[in-house]
Amino acid sequence: MERKVKGIWIPIEVWQAPDLNWNEKILLMEIDSFTSRDEDCFFSNEYISELLGVSVYTASRFMKHLEECGYITTRFDGRRRFAQSRLAENRKAALRKTAKQTCQKEQDNNINIINTSNKVSTNVDSKLPKFDFLRSLIDMGVAEATARDWMAVRKNKKATNTETAFNAIVKEIAASGLNPDTAVQIAVVNEWRGIKAEWLKNYVAKNSEPEESVYERIARGEAEIERMRAEGLI
Repeated sequence: MERKVKGIWIPIEVWQAPDLNWNEKILLMEIDSFTSRDEDCFFSNEYISELLGVSVYTASRFMKHLEECGYITTRFDGRRRFAQSRLAENRKAALRKTAKQTCQKEQDNNINIINTSNKVSTNVDSKLPKFDFLRSLIDMGVAEATARDWMAVRKNKKATNTETAFNAIVKEIAASGLNPDTAVQIAVVNEWRGIKAEWLKNYVAKNSEPEESVYERIARGEAEIERMRAEGLI
């Protein structure tokens, strides 16, 4: 295993490894310097003892500890013990873990952004004034008693008192030519859950007295005069 070397580079993860002493770090990098180039590494306890200036027993404990901590793997061919560094493998696993954590962090950030956006939207919506169907009817010119009566009718008919429904009602009343209070009164009388201009016009036409002609007015006046004469009033 003689080789010409000018030194051994120690990566930061080994330099800062809290579970290794300096003799174990040196031994690990010695093993890694061979196996990172796909060369066999068959250090005996005697060689390690001489390299580090420790007892054979201590050298054996160093190897066992490196394997238990996952820094190396060993195999025995019946005569010699071979060691293999796992630094490159561990480094790749650490990179995959970091990438996975970064991806998860980005996903969590995206979820937080969505949740924050929804929360802001909810807060904005909660600050908007709630639509008041009854107050809108009154503001339009409907008497409060009439408006409340119609609200009761709508409730029984399971109508929704939304702003959209109110705007549609306003449009129909305007098309009918009636004032809002009269239109809503008609709706109450007929127990309508909604209002249509056509319904209002039909109701008015059906319930209006026929217009009196000129001849009918003259005849009615003459009859009134005759009655007054007969009673001696003129």
